[in-house]
Amino acid sequence: MSLYNHPRYLAFAQAIHDAPGDTTTQLILADWLRDHDAGEWAAQETLLVRRLSQWDVWSFEIEIGSGIGSKGYKVQHMRIGKSYLVHCGDWHTFVGRVVDQIGPQTYEMECVSKIAETDNGDCWHELAAGKKGLREAASYKHFKGRCPVPLAIFATEWEGQLPQEAGYPG
Repeated sequence: MSLYNHPRYLAFAQAIHDAPGDTTTQLILADWLRDHDAGEWAAQETLLVRRLSQWDVWSFEIEIGSGIGSKGYKVQHMRIGKSYLVHCGDWHTFVGRVVDQIGPQTYEMECVSKIAETDNGDCWHELAAGKKGLREAASYKHFKGRCPVPLAIFATEWEGQLPQEAGYPG
């Protein structure tokens, strides 16, 4: 079981969501992560991530990002082995396959490409769903090896081949 799917972690995350100003629970979670060998950076990420505003994404569902203050809050994570388009804001959008969860909101991905330009404006859902012509029109910057990708704003499952697998130039 992933450390980030552990019932204790999920309980801490829910408590922090319910009382975001409660720094004691944040510190306890950071200590719990250290005690479970998650690494100092994971503990620090937990402390930083808890200071999100109401507009930042906290939970992710396939094709839906929901803000920290939205109804129906439920801690969820991207699934290992699945491919996702991850929008980190200000046109920093990546697509790749999740191979590991390496922090509370950070994943290691393979076959990663940055979508440099869609040539069709804000069309993330349609691009991820494989709408005809959109993937071919987009431009990509491919990464070699694995890359850490943080969940910041929005994530949606990517249907079909990743840009590198499909042979799109990058």
